[in-house]
Amino acid sequence: MLNDAVLDRQKTQASQAEAGSIANQQGSMANFENLVRDKTTNYLKNAQPGEIYNLLRADFEKPLFEAVMAYTNNNQVQAAKILGISRGTLRKRLKEFGML
Repeated sequence: MLNDAVLDRQKTQASQAEAGSIANQQGSMANFENLVRDKTTNYLKNAQPGEIYNLLRADFEKPLFEAVMAYTNNNQVQAAKILGISRGTLRKRLKEFGML
């Protein structure tokens, strides 16, 4: 019976930890969405028509590619697989961002 009580407590703690992790992910997603909205609003106020998409894409993609390239130790094949793009597209973007 003692083992059952310990197992029940461990299951409860694991469930609580999982719930906390999900809440953190949801909070992070909300923060990210708010950041994108704020950036978009700023660009709408200040950017020229036709350049907002490319500005936002650059703001988003460069740190994404930096993180993925660091994660893969600059292995372009692995990075392209993680990102779900071709290696050629990855190289093109890396060149655009001055990362190659």
